[in-house]
Amino acid sequence: YLPLLELRAKETPEDYYGLYYLSHEYSYREQYENSNKVLNYILCNYSDKFDNTERAAAYLFMGDNYRSLNKIDDAIYYYSKAIDVDPTYREPYLSIAEIYNEKHYFKLAIAYVEEALIRTYRHFTWVERDHSWNEQIDDILSVSYSWLGDFKKAMYHISVALEKDPTNERLQANFALISSNYNKL
Repeated sequence: YLPLLELRAKETPEDYYGLYYLSHEYSYREQYENSNKVLNYILCNYSDKFDNTERAAAYLFMGDNYRSLNKIDDAIYYYSKAIDVDPTYREPYLSIAEIYNEKHYFKLAIAYVEEALIRTYRHFTWVERDHSWNEQIDDILSVSYSWLGDFKKAMYHISVALEKDPTNERLQANFALISSNYNKL
């Protein structure tokens, strides 16, 4: 698709949805800088053509690209821009929570998950990510609470995560680890 999408962008640069697809194709091919250039062009020139959630999704996607490039500060910046554009959009809160969880800033991870949980409106559009509504939330909370030593909350959240995805081996391993610590209380 890439050569066709590039040709489409060259022939009809005003086709912002075509440009959006091009940015996604660049990202899928791990051409993250190219993807962000296209997304930035779209946001600078056609921002009024998108609703808030679609604009927020563009910033979210830019954050994902920077995260893939291991430019974490840039990723957080663009996830935060997504939140500013559409505070009802749950996904950027969880993306930031994932980063803070990975960086062992567990209190911040929990705070961002709690903010995400306040966002109960589902958009049911292409910009929504299913993992923002499934076990990911409880997974982040279980890991964060476990590292903070609150094994009661960790046990609750890992149990909920496993109910949502009972065959996930990583969640099963976390359950065993958290259970052993919980049973020592």
